[in-house]
Amino acid sequence: MRKPIFLLFIVTLITAQIIAQPYASKFSAEVLIGGSFPVGKFGDKSVSQLYANEFSGWAEPGPAVQLSLNYRLGTLYGISLVFGGQENKEDANSLNNFYMKYGGNDTYSTNPDQWKIGRILAGGYLRIPVSNSNNVFLEPKLLAGILKTGIPGYSLTISTMSNGVLVDEGTEKLPSVSLPWTFCYQLGAGLAWDLTPRTFLSFDINYFHSEPSSKNTAYASQSSGNGTKFPVAGINLMAAAGIRF
Repeated sequence: MRKPIFLLFIVTLITAQIIAQPYASKFSAEVLIGGSFPVGKFGDKSVSQLYANEFSGWAEPGPAVQLSLNYRLGTLYGISLVFGGQENKEDANSLNNFYMKYGGNDTYSTNPDQWKIGRILAGGYLRIPVSNSNNVFLEPKLLAGILKTGIPGYSLTISTMSNGVLVDEGTEKLPSVSLPWTFCYQLGAGLAWDLTPRTFLSFDINYFHSEPSSKNTAYASQSSGNGTKFPVAGINLMAAAGIRF
């Protein structure tokens, strides 16, 4: 009985000592969860020209998640590797309006899928104390990397009317169109609060931007050799919990 108690006591002392050590490691990890709010062309609800150089994304706000792996190079700066993902529902009214504008005299109804976006980014950050107790920090961050997404698929119902009478109706499912990996950058700033030397909370706001393109889209075949751009951009508001190890 005495031996297990003694071992438990030793383990408790060692654990307490490790937790009490300030910044025992330069590595940290944090998981961020929040919302993504489309901006610019990505969130624009207007109907683009059929063969426009840029196409509106008709994207709505949606959930976002991010994993950040950090390495502290110095007291006030470090580097980060970030994996991010989000989903943004495509606005059905905008897609309906597109078909009403270009589809002829039939009646159109759509049910679009979501934009699914993934990012892999790397870059640097600063860690600036903003409290007398040195446990609250402002953390500006600049990242660059690659983004992957695809034009959402959707179901399309076409109704043909004659003198107010439905004479034909059909539904088809149009698949999503994968877009190539594209350069992406992200600017952000966070406010981090150290709960203990090893654990912390943070609140982040960041802006990201990318411009994938495709010669063929889910809406129309493009004749331009350079294809059509689908700018993807948004502001993410996120809260995080992190640990140093």
